Amino acid sequence: MKSVLPLESSDMTKVDKLSSYRWFILFLAVATYLMGFLSRFAWPPLVPVAVPALGFSMTEAGMYMTAFYLGYISTQIPGGMLGDRFGVRPVMVAALLIQAAASGGLGFIHDFHPGFLLRVLSGLSAGAVYAVCFKVMVRWFSVAQRGLAFGFLMATPSLGITLSNSLAPLVEGFFDWRMVFKLVGAASLLVSVLVFLFMREGPAARSDAPGSTAVEDVPGFVSGLKYVLGNRNIMLLTLGGFANIWAQVGFSSWGNLYLKQELGLSLQAAGSIMTAFGLIGLVAAPLGGLLAGRSGKGRLILAIANVATLIGILCFGYGTSGSMLLLLTLLAGLGVGCQNALYGFVTSTYAQPKWAGITGGVTGFVYQLAGALVPLATGLAIDFGSFAAVWWILAAGPCVGLICVLLTRPASP
Repeated sequence: MKSVLPLESSDMTKVDKLSSYRWFILFLAVATYLMGFLSRFAWPPLVPVAVPALGFSMTEAGMYMTAFYLGYISTQIPGGMLGDRFGVRPVMVAALLIQAAASGGLGFIHDFHPGFLLRVLSGLSAGAVYAVCFKVMVRWFSVAQRGLAFGFLMATPSLGITLSNSLAPLVEGFFDWRMVFKLVGAASLLVSVLVFLFMREGPAARSDAPGSTAVEDVPGFVSGLKYVLGNRNIMLLTLGGFANIWAQVGFSSWGNLYLKQELGLSLQAAGSIMTAFGLIGLVAAPLGGLLAGRSGKGRLILAIANVATLIGILCFGYGTSGSMLLLLTLLAGLGVGCQNALYGFVTSTYAQPKWAGITGGVTGFVYQLAGALVPLATGLAIDFGSFAAVWWILAAGPCVGLICVLLTRPASP
């Protein structure tokens, strides 16, 4: 019978330090991820003042959002490959420095084309971040803790939208619209310094032992891509994540218009209902992640979240009273918010630490495709039919997601 040696005091001290330090690592990851969303969503609330000052048309103003997205989707997979190859810190620091230059530079433009290029550059830097943040979650957090970690990370998009829409007009009121982008650039620079000084690769926390480490071979680009594409469970969950973004972006894009145009609600009433969709998602992500991590029932909770989203979206299209629409919006937002955290969390339980970067890159890339395709599909439905078709098109998302989750197999210990 093998004897079990007790941990020495020095080993216990190391374990305790790692347990505490990983939450600071999570803060650095969230701050890095947040910078891209602040840069992306600072532009829309400033359009009413920036466009006249620059002499842009509204088409050109819209192209600045498209420019960011073009860059953002392009670096999802390369960012993960570079993270696996060189580590998360170099990729994060490089992305933040580029973000600082691109966002800050937007505060000095006077013509359309330089700004367009800066927006593309800003998107390129932000697009590489999700994959390395995914790797941080896998490397630093045990499965029991990782659900909550993913919950905080995936609440970041909602936080970025909220901060951009509240702080950008405030800063513009005291200074001007250019100062907003200069401050975003300065914040990105500050975060890059913190990441450079304090970010570590960390232990490969595949078990609940906070001090566990793993020796990893240096992975190759092609072999990593083959690993992800050949993993049945990861690909099923990636398709489910695509379906979730399909429902989320579609509902966010058309919910406001439906409430005002089809149901005749006031601008304030419609805005309040759709704001509730974002706020409940901000709360649902960490709570869903915490529950999944503690219970070990991530797949079950993910299935329930898909059902909640399906019911909320479909019934929303047939609701008439403001109170009922609010409840259905909260239900849909609760389901979507949980899925935002849980698709990343559950996928991470199937990913080997050395391939975590490319896993996050591939999943992030596929997720973003949904954001590009769903406005087109639903817009065509409105042009050729009615709003009734939109909710069925969006409901296809949680239906597909539920099927994908049910087809996955439990992760190996």
